[in-house]
Amino acid sequence: MAAADQINTHTSQEAAGAGQEADIEKPRCNLCGADDAVVLYTDSDHRYFVDDRQWPVVMCKRCKLAYLSPRPTPSAIGRYYPSNFYVGRDSVAAQKRYQRQWRYLAPLKPGKLLDIGCANGDWMQFVKDRGWSVTGIEPSENSENPHGLDIRRGRIPEALYDVHDSFDAVTAWAVFEHFHDPLGGFEAVARVLKPGGHLILLVTNIRSPFSRYAYQEDLPRHLYFFSDKTLAAYAEKTGFDLLRVDHTTDIFGGSGRGALRAQAFQALGLGVSTLREFHQLPLAQRFRERPAVAAMDAALAVTERFVLNDTVVRALRVSGIIVGVFRRRG
Repeated sequence: MAAADQINTHTSQEAAGAGQEADIEKPRCNLCGADDAVVLYTDSDHRYFVDDRQWPVVMCKRCKLAYLSPRPTPSAIGRYYPSNFYVGRDSVAAQKRYQRQWRYLAPLKPGKLLDIGCANGDWMQFVKDRGWSVTGIEPSENSENPHGLDIRRGRIPEALYDVHDSFDAVTAWAVFEHFHDPLGGFEAVARVLKPGGHLILLVTNIRSPFSRYAYQEDLPRHLYFFSDKTLAAYAEKTGFDLLRVDHTTDIFGGSGRGALRAQAFQALGLGVSTLREFHQLPLAQRFRERPAVAAMDAALAVTERFVLNDTVVRALRVSGIIVGVFRRRG
């Protein structure tokens, strides 16, 4: 076991001894190693409904990294990734997203690219068509390889132990928040990048209405929740310069619209789950069954279009989605 794993994670057996299930573990802070965190909120799997367990999102009191604790162990997390998790990644919408992601690679001279969490390799093919040599890493057996690309099956950092100073750029789009060991991920990327090579990393931002108040994090698949500050701390620890952090709303959204309504439902004692169920109903049925709640919901939705519009969110640097651009030192 890597030293970082020994420092940052209690074993699932210890968690089981404390009354937790054997497939659940309680980690220490991955960034500073502390075991002193405060609960921010709890939520369930509201995307695939694998189970109805409530997962706590906590924040380290020392360094402010947020993470899931307790969480599924590495051996248990696979059940929360059904096969349809990988469906639709080569759709028209995905291709438009790739165009937006491309702006981060376009200024660089084409070379060797590693894409971490490459799924079916659609982004890799997009980059290959523009002159790059591409390699991918994907842990899930539910993903495919329709383009016949060089895709390694495995997890970070284990899948990269035999690779050193090989790549000009590494991309990781909405991936590091899924890692059980982000520190190990940063260390692995630093090892495989050539000196001066770039890491382009997209993660969610805990210091945003999107993450903190609209409850848009994908629990329990999201295990870590970053910020400008914690990305800078990871860079400092692992030999990177953090060149910039962009607050974006045009790659995976991130405006945070829904936060006012979520908080209103919480204040009324209805809960976020009730809000989600309410929004599954046709609009006419909402007003027929709960007219006062529906009117409040509609009024807050209009308000959010102004106070949480994309321009304001980006200007205030509180987008739920952030892109860090790093350069390996040396």
